[in-house]
Amino acid sequence: MKKAKVLTAALVAGLLTMGAGYAAWTDNLNITNVIQTGELAATFTSASASGDAYVTANASAIAPTGRTNSINFTIQNLYPGAGATLNASFKNDGTIPAKIGSVAVTYNPLNETAPNGYTAISQTDYSKIKVSGNVTVYKADRTKVVKSVDTSLAGLQTALNIQLSGVQLEPAQGSTPAEYVSFENLKVSLDSATGTAQKPNELEKSWVKFKVDFNLVQHN
Repeated sequence: MKKAKVLTAALVAGLLTMGAGYAAWTDNLNITNVIQTGELAATFTSASASGDAYVTANASAIAPTGRTNSINFTIQNLYPGAGATLNASFKNDGTIPAKIGSVAVTYNPLNETAPNGYTAISQTDYSKIKVSGNVTVYKADRTKVVKSVDTSLAGLQTALNIQLSGVQLEPAQGSTPAEYVSFENLKVSLDSATGTAQKPNELEKSWVKFKVDFNLVQHN
């Protein structure tokens, strides 16, 4: 009986020793994940304006504010039938698809005074400034979707929203280029019918400045 107790004690001790030995050979398995978030971004990558004879014009892109990207256009010395040609490109330079949520047009956004000798066109006369040309969406597969604009400066915001609101631009992926929107030879001119026998000097030496804002939203 005494021997049996000794053997049992030895067996228990041996098992405990084996358990300790097993524990010494275990290890922890650590799994580390790296998660990188996407960037929703798009910017005006180019902007230019050229006037007809005697007309001066310029365009300048503005640094993005939040999800809003803007471009300023200024035209002066307009006369009936003459104007300026505007060009600009708006590209998705983020890492995820970007959607144009809305387009806003603001007239004389900083409430500036016209240059000496010129008169700022009043809002009631924006309908006499014609805007026509193409806004083209360049897709990743090299195809393009041409959207025409034929309106007045007063109706430009509505026209651009009809054509561009909801347009989704894909980012660059490998060798596939980013998608972008381009104002191509958008003509802004004073209606040739402006100026009559009763008002021969109507809108003479006029000046106009307006800002176009593209507001981004995340794609669905």
